[in-house]
Amino acid sequence: MTKLLRVLNIEDSETDHELLRRHLAKNGFLLSIERVQTAATMEKALASENWDVILCDYSMPSFSAPEALGLMREMGADIPFIIISGTVGEEEAVKALKAGASDYLIKDNLARLIPAIEREIADAENRHALRRAEEEEKRLDAELLRERERISNIVASVPGVVWEMYGEPNSFPDKLDFISDYVETLLGYSVREWLETPNFWLSIIHPDDFERVRHENEASYSRGESWRTEFRWLAKDGRVVWVESRSAVIMNGGEAVGLRGVTMDISDRKLLEEQLMQAQKLESVGRLAGGIAHDFNNMLTAINGYSELTLRKLTQDHPLRKNIEEIKKAGERSALLTNQLLAFSRRQLLRPEVININSVIAETTKMLQRVIGEDIELIANLLPAVGHVKADPGQLSQIIMNLAANARDAMPSGGKLTIETGN
Repeated sequence: MTKLLRVLNIEDSETDHELLRRHLAKNGFLLSIERVQTAATMEKALASENWDVILCDYSMPSFSAPEALGLMREMGADIPFIIISGTVGEEEAVKALKAGASDYLIKDNLARLIPAIEREIADAENRHALRRAEEEEKRLDAELLRERERISNIVASVPGVVWEMYGEPNSFPDKLDFISDYVETLLGYSVREWLETPNFWLSIIHPDDFERVRHENEASYSRGESWRTEFRWLAKDGRVVWVESRSAVIMNGGEAVGLRGVTMDISDRKLLEEQLMQAQKLESVGRLAGGIAHDFNNMLTAINGYSELTLRKLTQDHPLRKNIEEIKKAGERSALLTNQLLAFSRRQLLRPEVININSVIAETTKMLQRVIGEDIELIANLLPAVGHVKADPGQLSQIIMNLAANARDAMPSGGKLTIETGN
């Protein structure tokens, strides 16, 4: 039997919307799909329909994924929110995931779309089931033990630690009443240790996280607020395990009487975040290397150019000739080093500015005639009213010098070299 899938598509492109609709229909879904592209139409759609999933482009002319995510949270909706974009970078994607997005995919590669939708719908159903269970337990306090057993059965196969604890009214509980068996798989400690040892969960928190987590839990509990926190647990075998804990206060007659929640292993996510930060640091180093190499290249152009000019003026037996040749060799070796730096930076770092190209050429030609030699006539036809351009003046000068040197090599018997500007 074909499953009905209710999709809200936030997309400004009708073509991309149609491609998405066909992809979902091709994978066996009976679709109820609506396209919106503004905050107003999204708000109206959320109020009129219970959507299974929201598929959102990251950036549109009058709307964006972060804004749509914020609007969904303001309206109190808990719907899987998947970003599908052709332009979103890793940094924006990580920010969106931290803000509550479920996943992100690239438009050109929708292979993960169907598994992502099925996974997020299943997760949403689990969240909704847990909320319904909590509300039912508040209303049916006499059946608390039976409800605990039912919840325990539901979460037995969930790869997360489900727990519950009770204490004196308005006093933070110090002992667990229930914890799922998955905790033994995650950390190695037996369920019995967790249930019999007061504050066992606190005793295995990483020392660097202990005070923060204890303060967050007690403060939120005293206010009767649900909260989410991330910290490290120390496993029985010495491993450090990053977890995310979502906690809800159990209220009875206006008083806080306990806590329940789910704690998930997020070690892989933390590793990815660390790798991303390292990549960003390496990118910064690359930019710095590129900038240094760029400035150094400008200086080496003058060093190597004037060395060449001086050598042309010196006879083979001139006492200073060897010194100048060594200077030139050092300059050429330094040029190789700058090329390595530029290769490390993965790109030439440019500093473009609005310039009069005639001024750059006039400054360059002061040295150019001596570079090309006296047997080549240098002619500069520069249009006085030439328009301004945006370019890196140092690199532009270097390009002109390289072209002139190539032209000189092509005219071993002399000739004419013309540099001309025009609009």
